[in-house]
Amino acid sequence: MGVAYAKVAELPASALQPFMQSSSQIWDAIVPLPDGRMLLEAPAWVGNTGPQLFVRNTDGQLAAWPNAAWNATQGAPDQRFVALGGLTRTADGHIWVLDSGVPNRKNPAARPPQTDRN
Repeated sequence: MGVAYAKVAELPASALQPFMQSSSQIWDAIVPLPDGRMLLEAPAWVGNTGPQLFVRNTDGQLAAWPNAAWNATQGAPDQRFVALGGLTRTADGHIWVLDSGVPNRKNPAARPPQTDRN
């Protein structure tokens, strides 16, 4: 059984417009939230130095998500993000975050991989 795809694109390529840009972070995941905010993942393993997970509020302001403690670069590995590698929002509204636990691909893991759910 195959998956049905639309025969015509919903929007033309010309409809794409930049929404947000950064010259200081590399993002690899974005999750729109029902209230208009957006979660963005900026994993440390690609060289990002800011929060690994942050929220863009409806006014454009950015903040560490869920808080600064989870985005700290030092501290107990089971109390903070080590190296994010996945982000999704389920149909029931839960946010799932995948953390590989490997801060540097050349070194051993700081802890086993884990998933966190809000």
